[in-house]
Amino acid sequence: MDLKTFYQECVKRKVFKGISIYAISSWLIIQVAATTFPYLGFPSEAVTTVIILVLICFPVSILFSWYYNVVPEPEDEDADKPSISKKQKESNKVFYIVISLITILVLILIFMVSRKNFSQGQVEGRVPMLSELASDQIAVLQFSNNSIDPGLDVVGKMVADWIAHGIIQYEIAPVVNYESINQYAAMGNGGQILEGNLNALGNVTAFSKMIRGAFFLNGDDLIFQSEIIDRTTGEQFAFPKVTCPKDEPLIGVETLKQQILSYFLGPKEIVSGQYVPLYDAYKEFIIGRDYWRDDYNLAESHLDQSLEIDPNFYRAAYYKTIMYYNLRLYAEADSLASMYSTRFQGEGHDKEWFDYLKLLMDGRYVEGVEKYEKLFRQQPSNLYDNGAMMVCRYNLLNQTARIDEIYSLINEEEIDYEKCSYCRIRSRIKLLSEIDLGNYQEAMNIAESKSVLHSDSRFSEALIKTYVFSEQTEKLDSYFLSRTFRLFPVSEQGYLYYLAGREYAIKGDKAMRNKYVDLALSRYNQTDNYIRKARCYYLKEEYTRATEFFIAKNEEWKASHNGEPHVYSLSRLAAINQLRNLKPEADALIQEIQANKGEYDYGYTTYLIAHVHAISGNKEKTIELLEQSLLEGKRYGNLYFQNDPHLREYFEDPGFKKLLSYWH
Repeated sequence: MDLKTFYQECVKRKVFKGISIYAISSWLIIQVAATTFPYLGFPSEAVTTVIILVLICFPVSILFSWYYNVVPEPEDEDADKPSISKKQKESNKVFYIVISLITILVLILIFMVSRKNFSQGQVEGRVPMLSELASDQIAVLQFSNNSIDPGLDVVGKMVADWIAHGIIQYEIAPVVNYESINQYAAMGNGGQILEGNLNALGNVTAFSKMIRGAFFLNGDDLIFQSEIIDRTTGEQFAFPKVTCPKDEPLIGVETLKQQILSYFLGPKEIVSGQYVPLYDAYKEFIIGRDYWRDDYNLAESHLDQSLEIDPNFYRAAYYKTIMYYNLRLYAEADSLASMYSTRFQGEGHDKEWFDYLKLLMDGRYVEGVEKYEKLFRQQPSNLYDNGAMMVCRYNLLNQTARIDEIYSLINEEEIDYEKCSYCRIRSRIKLLSEIDLGNYQEAMNIAESKSVLHSDSRFSEALIKTYVFSEQTEKLDSYFLSRTFRLFPVSEQGYLYYLAGREYAIKGDKAMRNKYVDLALSRYNQTDNYIRKARCYYLKEEYTRATEFFIAKNEEWKASHNGEPHVYSLSRLAAINQLRNLKPEADALIQEIQANKGEYDYGYTTYLIAHVHAISGNKEKTIELLEQSLLEGKRYGNLYFQNDPHLREYFEDPGFKKLLSYWH
């Protein structure tokens, strides 16, 4: 049968009519699903499922049309039984070939759609598609001050900050903000990065577009110029100049932001009448945030001035709140977070920062980290947020396998660590995560490649752990003999020796443990630090001397804290009594510890009590209390759980291992 005859057969059987009806109906179903499903709370995959069902039913509908609308051949009255004509046989043969081809094409389409939408979800141990996300970032540089007034330098930071904030608010793309770019400039090729050299910035972090500009004075007017550059094509687009009174620069800054947002979204998508802070409040905020990394007192002073000028400036409020949280002033931070979260409840995206903080205050770390990751994805190459995301994954959830992709978003080859405190934090967490994963060679590679950080005491803690678990005793001893180590204060030297002994205690090597603990005591004997001496003797299992110093520390603490006991010392005294079979005394101390449990304890007290049961071999009670401590907000980190010599006997226990992935 030729195609013309087959076509005529399809017309007779109304196949094309059936396909037309199916196509129109399917299109309407898909449109209704795409429009209504988001409002009904269905996930985006639900629409994809509808499309797949439509594709599956397509060949079925053709098959149905072909057989349902069969046009019979004229009946042969002389025939004894029904027969299929040659013409029908040929039609069916061609139809089977066509329907087979259509079915194969539909299956290929279903495979492609399914793979694209259902096979790229979260892979355990990774932040899904984070590197791809970073490649779409828009870099916003600080605008150059081409006026003769250095007092306007802050305007260059302000305009870059406000543009970046708008891009994030409208979810156009992730942003590399001017703060990070300025810090990247300190790593190498600084002048080229600040001038907007695409390749120089691209060597440090991924991005797709760059926004840069300048401003100058013309009489009493301030004039802004700006452009956007596509990194891939090199194409440039210059925005119209914006003019505003020099005494009201935020008028120009807001107008320029609107221009840039319209470039991406179109003017109809921009919501007018949104909140714009007062200029003097914004100025104090920018200055306070610059101090925020290194001088909390100055930062707080400027943030307070910002809020005094404009009480509704939520970003100043957020930075003040997170500052208190970082200082572990949890009551103050919680009070501020609650107040501002209520005050800014209509701010949408910006309120999410306070929601995140409130979740941390409540010890709801899984929800808090999920919220923070959503915010982090808006600026994954921001040095502060990048380091903070690593800390959250490591300390709060023990998700060490998810550290590397976050870390690798920023190229640290040319970093000047003296000028980048966040980079030191990132390197330390990366090193600790590799040790916890058992990647000792990789940990050694990191430690050796970052020798400039050996003078950083926090990094040195991770360095010592690396040497111990990599069994590099000679390198450990060489470090302790180095000039870098000897430049630390005596008390700091003692603590690092103590940590070395502690790591050997985790490995079960008592001889090496005692060697370094004795070195720690040789430093501590030059001070009156009771708690550090007590910890050393306790680790060495010299409990009589440990008891002496724990009692002394508790009395010292009570004298300076209105009779409040030192719960850490009490927990160690309870553990010692438990070892000596003095159970009533141990129970009395546990009751005293529980009676003095603070509001923002975050599982610390429960964790200490778990130690008392661990040291006496009560596995069931120990695991129960450790789990309870997690539920109360206890963190992991480099000193607890799998990094705690008290719990060494439980490391291979299935119940204990379950705790290590409790929040995974």
